[in-house]
Amino acid sequence: MFKSFEVKSYNQLRFYLGLANSVGAFLLLLLAYSFVLTPDHTETILRALEKLRAHPFLSAVPASLVLSGFWGWFSTIVLRLHDRVHEPWIRKWRASYDADFILRGLCYDQSNNVSSDLFERAYTDKRVCRKLMQRLFYNFAGDSTCTREGSRAFFYTVMWKYWFAALCDLYSVSGIVLFGAYHIWSGSRMSAGLVFGLCLVQLVCRIFSNRFLDEAHEITLSQIHGVRTEKDEEFQNELEKVGKELSAWRNHT
Repeated sequence: MFKSFEVKSYNQLRFYLGLANSVGAFLLLLLAYSFVLTPDHTETILRALEKLRAHPFLSAVPASLVLSGFWGWFSTIVLRLHDRVHEPWIRKWRASYDADFILRGLCYDQSNNVSSDLFERAYTDKRVCRKLMQRLFYNFAGDSTCTREGSRAFFYTVMWKYWFAALCDLYSVSGIVLFGAYHIWSGSRMSAGLVFGLCLVQLVCRIFSNRFLDEAHEITLSQIHGVRTEKDEEFQNELEKVGKELSAWRNHT
């Protein structure tokens, strides 16, 4: 399935992430209705549908699809669950990846010119990190450039695999927490099989997401090499400019 699948841009990546969020939300709703809700609460939902003069099954499925579709858009574009919730609260890899792996890799031969605390600032300050990544990396290797287009498409494809596994991880954790809270509130007993299944999904997704991150590292190394070999003069000029703007450029006299 994944061998012929290719993601060529960040916008395309976001579209597929939206679909993944929609599917994740729909599956959680389906699990909740089938295995979590108490008979009394299930009956309440069915009576509510009957009052609307709607067939319980034929109306519940489209309503769930509509809610899931809206959630897919909202969670991907507005909330950005994949990099504002999963990354900083569950995996915590992006800050070190940008500051220590990409930026240090780009500036490996500029230690005499660039203050060493610049990378610490990039790690702790998201605004500094975004500025440096945009000026020193994305402007040379981003979607609007022609540098290493093949490796960029390969990178987005690998990152789609990673984020897909990451979202499965996130929805598994969310299911355990939400279903557990519901059972505590309702006083019912939670299915051991459901908990085991969700934990198993989370474990498998965590293993595969680690593997995909390793692949992304290799591709990023190729992109860094492309910037420093194909755009080195422009890169060094931009590095000096942004370094001076951030008071991190050493003037040698």
